Amino acid sequence: MALPVELGEQCVPVDFGMAENALVPDLTGRTAGAAGDMTAGLFEGQYVWHPAADDLRLARACVDIRAGRYFGAREILQEARGDHGVRAHRSLVLASEAADSDLAERWLAEEPGREATLLWARVAVLRAVRAADGGDTRA
Repeated sequence: MALPVELGEQCVPVDFGMAENALVPDLTGRTAGAAGDMTAGLFEGQYVWHPAADDLRLARACVDIRAGRYFGAREILQEARGDHGVRAHRSLVLASEAADSDLAERWLAEEPGREATLLWARVAVLRAVRAADGGDTRA
């Protein structure tokens, strides 16, 4: 579902795959909801938080990952090469989206490079942690 997120005077539709009544914080600190401007009290206990936070490019890349496309992930990871904190956060969020699919392996096979290797490594670690948490003896 696409929700409007206010950015100054423009609205950008963002699909976070959220519940219909979810509130999305905009960059000014206010919230925009599915039915327009809503107060937080109307949806008490129904908040949905996305790990992309206010990084709209990361949120779009997450949608792409769920659809089986890695081009957006490649772009945002490449642009964050100089900022290790942003790169680490983006790669972890993208890996959490890709961990249940073969996207990391497919990307690495089709287009080997720094970004594909980073995502593949993050996905491998997440899968290992999930297996260990689930009591899998192979972990």
